[in-house]
Amino acid sequence: MENYFRYTGQTNTEGITDYLGRRGFSRSIISPTGSDDPFYFRIMSLHGSSDNAVFNDWSIGVPAVKMGTWPDNYYHTSGDSPDKCDPTQLRRVIFIASAGAYTMASAGDEMALRIISEMFSGAVVRIGIQMGKANDMIFNTGSDKIQLTYKRAVYNIEGLMLAEKSAIERVSKISQSPVVLSQINLKKEKLDELLEMLLSSLKENMNERTRILGVQTINIIYGEDEKYSQKIIPVPTEKAERMNYEGYNSFIGELSGEFKQSHPYYGIVNLSETAGLADGKRNLLQIKKMVDAEFENESPMVAIMNYFSVLKEAGLMRY
Repeated sequence: MENYFRYTGQTNTEGITDYLGRRGFSRSIISPTGSDDPFYFRIMSLHGSSDNAVFNDWSIGVPAVKMGTWPDNYYHTSGDSPDKCDPTQLRRVIFIASAGAYTMASAGDEMALRIISEMFSGAVVRIGIQMGKANDMIFNTGSDKIQLTYKRAVYNIEGLMLAEKSAIERVSKISQSPVVLSQINLKKEKLDELLEMLLSSLKENMNERTRILGVQTINIIYGEDEKYSQKIIPVPTEKAERMNYEGYNSFIGELSGEFKQSHPYYGIVNLSETAGLADGKRNLLQIKKMVDAEFENESPMVAIMNYFSVLKEAGLMRY
């Protein structure tokens, strides 16, 4: 989807020069009754409070992308009708959605290889952006918070890399051919190599920052909760796999108030995303890293541990 957004954006904006050596839209998508505005877009991280949330919810588990325009003055009003849409923008959105759907629905061995290649290049870009944010975090922090800031920066990079490798693994749902499976493993190995290089570079930056601040160099120190969380690898139960949309709420509601009070999980940024990352392979610390990499606010380790204890008590997780 990001590939098609980028294609539409780059071919429907005008600059002084472009890769065809002339001005104007190189592959214009314009409606006769619409505007001839450029196509500006932005790829954002998870947004869970719209129709896509129904699919993304861990009770359903179907990856979904939300395509929207903002600000939308008519959103959720009686005035939200087709005449409020720019036909040109609507045509571009339909092109992107249709191309993405067709690509996935018709994909075979060859297309799986192209998708792996695209996902890998996208992963490199996204991890580069995360690395830039991590560097800013390090150089903008003071001596009183350098330890926690460095730890969060490292966790964000590790969490995003876990997500990128997991995404590439999903291509195996399109093709199980030996060539495709081999490419999946090779790309994951390349991402592991990239992770080592980035963490090494980040540590160098941290050392320079501590030198500037006049404090001792620091290392990542796991807390007791984090050490324990690495031993917990949750697996969704059959009960969880059979439940309806947000069915976990009713199961949790059946638990005693005393148990829930003794296991508070306030502060988790997105409960559905957190539970949905349990796949029988990841431990709770890895799940925390992946969730924290998606959002600016950090989800407390204790809260995540308590949440999975509640899900286990409700019969939705086992470990």
